[in-house]
Formats: sequence, C-alpha cells, structure tokens
Amino acid sequence: MNIPSRFIAGLVLALLLGLVGCTAEVFPLFTPTAAPLPSPTATPTLTPYLTATPTRPQRSPTPLPSPTPTPRTHVVQRGEDLFGIALRYGISLEALLAANPTVTPQFLSVGTQLRIPAAVPTPDPNNPPTPTPIGLTLDAPFCAPSTEGGLWCFAWVHNPQSFAVEGVTAQFRRLDVESGAIEAQNVAPLLNRLPAGEALPLAVFFPPPLPRTYQVDAEVLTALPIPAGAPRYLDAEVVEVTQTLSPDGLSAYLEGEVQLAAGVSQTAQQVWVLGMALDGAGQVVGVRRWESPAPLAPGERLPFRLWVYASGAPMARAEVRVEARP
Repeated sequence: MNIPSRFIAGLVLALLLGLVGCTAEVFPLFTPTAAPLPSPTATPTLTPYLTATPTRPQRSPTPLPSPTPTPRTHVVQRGEDLFGIALRYGISLEALLAANPTVTPQFLSVGTQLRIPAAVPTPDPNNPPTPTPIGLTLDAPFCAPSTEGGLWCFAWVHNPQSFAVEGVTAQFRRLDVESGAIEAQNVAPLLNRLPAGEALPLAVFFPPPLPRTYQVDAEVLTALPIPAGAPRYLDAEVVEVTQTLSPDGLSAYLEGEVQLAAGVSQTAQQVWVLGMALDGAGQVVGVRRWESPAPLAPGERLPFRLWVYASGAPMARAEVRVEARP
C-alpha cells in the first residue's frame, strides 16, 4: 500500500517532540572562562632572586698606593732639549718621541707644545715584583727642591758582583708626612749596562707641589745578569776628556772622543755618553746623556760635546761613562 509522504514526515516530527518532552536535564549554553586554562604540559617553575652578600673591602697588605698617571703638556722654553725634558718628567727619550711623532729633535723651537706621556706605572702593590737574586746596593737618595717647586732625587746603584748586569730598575717613593700620601715613580739608569764593580746614577723628578714635610726612600726592583760574551754590547772608552765648570758650579761643559776598545772588530751603531755632575762629597747632583748621530767604526774616534747641570747643590767636578751597542 502506498503511504503519503506528508504522513511519514508528520510521524517523524511527532516522535522527535516526544523524545524532547521525556528529557529531564537541560544543558546550559557554554560560556568561556575569564582566563584561559593552563596547558596541561606547562609546569610552572619558581626563579629565586639573587641576594647580595655584604662584604668588607680588603685592605692592601702594603699601604703603597698606585698613582694614576695622566698625560701632560709641556711648552718648550729657551735652552731646553728633548732629553732634558724627558729626564725632567721621569720618562725615556724614546717614550717622549713616540708621543710627539711630528717633532724633530734637531729643530725644536721655543713655544712648541709637547705631549708628556704618563710615566712608567707603579707596580701593583698586591703583586709586587719577584725579588731579584742579584745583589745590587742602592745608596740613600739625595734630594733637592727645584726652582718650579718640584723635587729632584738622585741615588747611586752599585754592582758588587763579578759580572755585568742590565735591566736595572728602582722605585723612588716620596711620603707626605702630614697627609700620609705616597707618590712612587719607577726609574732606570740612563745606560743599559752596569759593569761589575761599578756604579750608575739614578735620577727622578717629582713634580710640584712639594709637601711641607716629606721623606724619600728607594729600592732596587729588577736586575738581570749579562752572560759572558753577550753580543749586545761593545767595549768602548772615552779619551781626551776636558771639562769646564761655571763659576757658580751649576753647569759644566764636557767634550772628548769615544773609541772602541782594542780587539773590537764590529761597528757600533749606537753610542751613548753619560755626563754626571758630582758635588764635593761625590754625590751625584745632575745627569745628562749624549747620543751619537753616527756609527763608530773600529779604529775611528767619535767626538762628543754636552752640557750637564746641577740640581740643588753646586757640582765640584763632572765624570763621564760610555756605552756602545752594535
């Protein structure tokens, strides 16, 4: 028998309405939460804050501070040269030339501004240099105030060993008795080689202002032995030296000649002559170094001329030392 399609549709609708009417629970509509739920794989972790542990600054076992060197400017005055300026500020001539590459030593004019590099830094007091096994002796410093309010200090360093040494350095320290402040400077002789049984002067300049009450001491820091027959130095000597002292004893004019010792067959490319001003007690009161502009061949003589000046006490005489290197 044929059943009309409208009858079948009505029967299905009636069955659905009956099912809805028999349901006891009504499900509410879904509403999102105010905050998203955490991911089931995320594991929260706590990061602790680092707390600072208070510490007390450790004082240095030695009260010697390290001064902070700063570059300075010097205006060239009449009668000055680069070597004297370098000596005044306690630096090497090489360091002064390196800091002023456009300056020609032979044509230094009055009014030229020179950059003065920082002096050799003071060693870290927490890491002092290892004492050298080479026994050198150092005389007590002799100091004299300068006209501009600074302080020149000199001392002899002696080599009592049976061999020559090089790489000699020493430290001068000036203590301000009232404030307790210490200013330290490292210095080396103006010649590299200190022969056995001889002495070389050390000189250092402390710039102004000068404390009202002060004390100065010095100690040797380093010295290295020179092996016998080392080729770094050539034996040389000065001959026919004459000196002319000024009436006030504050300057002396030295001239003479340098020649290589007998048996030396190598040409000296570098020749230095050290002039030293000495007072009546033999204490050094001034130093000056002359550097050869030309090499010195065996059998030849090289003339030198230089002025040396006294700081503080007048000089009674002057002496010279020579060093030659291939």
